Amino acid sequence: MDNKTYIVTQAPYFAKADGVTNDRESIQAAIDDAYNNGGGIVELIAGKTFLSSGLVIRSHVELHFGDGAVLLQESDPNRYVKPSGEEYVPYVPVIGHNFSETIKWSHTWYLNYPMLFAPEGSHDFKITGNGTLYMMPGDDGTKV
Repeated sequence: MDNKTYIVTQAPYFAKADGVTNDRESIQAAIDDAYNNGGGIVELIAGKTFLSSGLVIRSHVELHFGDGAVLLQESDPNRYVKPSGEEYVPYVPVIGHNFSETIKWSHTWYLNYPMLFAPEGSHDFKITGNGTLYMMPGDDGTKV
């Protein structure tokens, strides 16, 4: 793995890290750049909160949480994508039993809106650091 570090709040990514703006595109661009350059470290900087929908982790990439960095899952189902070749397409969940549009943490939400994807054949990736990954916030704003 290359030791190059890709800091998602810096150019050319410019993640807001404000916990309100969805930073998926910025974080994903850094992951993809690291992957396309043979690997590296994608840094979520210390003490910041990054809101994101599903991220695709790639081979030879380390997603590193700086001390106190938070990755918070987006609750809007329209913001999710999945890999399709080298592109990302809208992610449409499989609707199964126990589904209710009004209950975010129904069986369907839990199984169908993953925070992190690893495409088939991915290898040698890792998530490191002293941060926190929160699943989607509840309707009352609590983090789970």
